[in-house]
Amino acid sequence: MWPPLLAATIARKGSSSPLIEHADLLRSITCIPDGPSRFFIGVPRNVRNSAGESLVNIGLVHEFGTRHIPARSFIATTFEDKRKDISDRWGKAVKAILNGETYVR
Repeated sequence: MWPPLLAATIARKGSSSPLIEHADLLRSITCIPDGPSRFFIGVPRNVRNSAGESLVNIGLVHEFGTRHIPARSFIATTFEDKRKDISDRWGKAVKAILNGETYVR
């Protein structure tokens, strides 16, 4: 799915698993309501890892890559994978509300 890590990165990390070193970034991903039908999904700007580094900056590097690091999208690709499920659930919720029912997943 993602490009493999460089040998030097694997040696430094002790693992060939992209994105996960301490799971700080993984634990920082959140979904926050941002209005009646909008949500923020991502890494809040104020979250830092144990070394004090901004996880939003680390997330940006992984999501979009740099000149020297290939992109390893973890938000956009997950959204695309789940797009149909999200759309189906929204449709069921709207239909239930219009029928005066409570939508429960």
